[in-house]
Amino acid sequence: MTGKVCRVDDLVKRLTLQEKIVNLVDNASSIDRLGIPKYEWWSEALHGVSYVGPGTHFSSVVPGATSFPQVILTASSFNETLFKTNGQACYITPVKAWWFQLSTEARAMYNVDLAGLTFWSPNINILRDPRWGRGQESPGEDPTLASKYGVAYVQGLQERDDGDKDRLKVGACCQHYTAFFFFLNGKFRSLTDHWSIIVPPAEPPDHIHLH
Repeated sequence: MTGKVCRVDDLVKRLTLQEKIVNLVDNASSIDRLGIPKYEWWSEALHGVSYVGPGTHFSSVVPGATSFPQVILTASSFNETLFKTNGQACYITPVKAWWFQLSTEARAMYNVDLAGLTFWSPNINILRDPRWGRGQESPGEDPTLASKYGVAYVQGLQERDDGDKDRLKVGACCQHYTAFFFFLNGKFRSLTDHWSIIVPPAEPPDHIHLH
């Protein structure tokens, strides 16, 4: 095993069952005896670092972040370079053309204890019904476009400026795989439909928590 894998394996073996459980939620408690600080996994950056997730905070130090157009508008350009750039480029100052990166803003906020390093972005749900209230977050109805958008945006978030492929600038998390897109003709699907259609048969129900 590599050094990183060995470290993770050793750490997991040191955790009690209760300590493992409390780290399965977004607001992970600290484990003082092992020197593990508490951590909030939930931050959002669908089209810019957002205050929606509890892991992100703005203050007089960082009063705001760059906001790009909603995802469905960006995706309608069919421009893969733009998709990746939105994960990177944030703004140009009026004085000098400095391209800052969304992930750079996120790292800067982390450095002053205003954000984490994990972002629940991008949203790659397929927009099957325009009555879904969060359709603007997704690339739209086309699976091919959604997949290309997802790949490019994740690369834009995670790739480091120095080209080091063994480390991430920030961590992306594509949403949502299960227990989310429940709509059929503007109505919620039944749980029977959910387990039959969305969740693979090999995935037992007790492994997935429904919100």
